[in-house]
Amino acid sequence: FIFIDAPYQIEFNKSDTLTAVADVDRIIIACAATCRPSCSYKWVKTDGSVVENSKILDLNPVQKLDDVSFVCVAWNKHNKTGLKKYLKLTVNCK
Repeated sequence: FIFIDAPYQIEFNKSDTLTAVADVDRIIIACAATCRPSCSYKWVKTDGSVVENSKILDLNPVQKLDDVSFVCVAWNKHNKTGLKKYLKLTVNCK
């Protein structure tokens, strides 16, 4: 038997780099990690501000201030600092 403890293999359901148009596009991206017990998730901007307290990042509509890197953090009781994966979003004006 293989027991999984701390989160590993964090993945997005889309590319690690996305481009969107401000005030027009909507971005929905899911983050998932393999872990047992199950993970908790949050999305933060690189300045540390929390954007979402879930595995789904939903920017609707995308704004020019979203032109940053986002970080998905997955953690559980075995790794409270969490596993991180970066998403770079480039926002163009319409």
